[in-house]
Amino acid sequence: MKRWWWLFPVLAVAGLFVGVMVASVVTYVQPKTFDSQAVVEIKPPGIILSPFDPGSPSPERDPKFLEREMALMKSQGVLLAAVKQLDLDKRWAMPAPDAAVIVERSLTVEQLRGTDLVSIRARHVNREDARDIVVAVIDQYRKQRSSRDTGKSESASKALSEAVREQEGKVEERRKALAAVVRTKTLLHHHEGVTPKPQVGGGGVDTEEYVARKREFESELELLQSLKLKYVTEKVSRELDDDSVVVHEEAQLALAPSGPNVTGNMGMGIMVGLAASQVLALALVLLLPSRRPGEIPPPLPGA
Repeated sequence: MKRWWWLFPVLAVAGLFVGVMVASVVTYVQPKTFDSQAVVEIKPPGIILSPFDPGSPSPERDPKFLEREMALMKSQGVLLAAVKQLDLDKRWAMPAPDAAVIVERSLTVEQLRGTDLVSIRARHVNREDARDIVVAVIDQYRKQRSSRDTGKSESASKALSEAVREQEGKVEERRKALAAVVRTKTLLHHHEGVTPKPQVGGGGVDTEEYVARKREFESELELLQSLKLKYVTEKVSRELDDDSVVVHEEAQLALAPSGPNVTGNMGMGIMVGLAASQVLALALVLLLPSRRPGEIPPPLPGA
């Protein structure tokens, strides 16, 4: 084996050269790709107020909100809508679902570390397509998000409106009950033009009944006022929350290609070439004869 030791450095140089050559060819034949990126802020939906629990505290922000919204950006519905918006099925001469698959593979959506911002990046062999994909995905996500939030807000407003009407009926019933108590028990002084006042005993108002009816009326009236306030708050919140996506960085045309990765390809080619050369050298050393023809082998110990 010692006779063929020189194969290791020689084949290492050869492997290095072959690895560089192969990596160069692979890098040359790989198509150039271009990246386009936008940075956006996805606003959480406005608080949908519950008409049935006026004393409930405001809900905290859902920690899974961004995760769900980023998944929605890469959903089939958003991608197909983006394909239709850009006519990619016609430009790429393929069915829309196949174009949507390509868009999905080219798209990267991730949260920027330490922030609530989201990066949306597309990589494609055409720099215009890369930029257009990012813009279309944001547009279609905004439309679907707006439609979804509007539906929820309208449902909440409708529920609040119905609750307000129902509560107004209850308030009117309590008012009539209170008025009936006062009217039936205080007619004694009505012909004299004296303002009726609650009295105990005789022909006056039963104090306990009057207090009970008044307390019921005030309680229902307070709930009605709370519901009306929530109804107005919900309408104002819906009007102010007019855009669910705030773009902090617009998608731009790439000035230079992002791929292929020349440095990575070269490094990989060098490592693979060196490794393969040393494996080949070891195999040759084991297969080749360890001594020259006619050479007398050394005597065995004890011979």
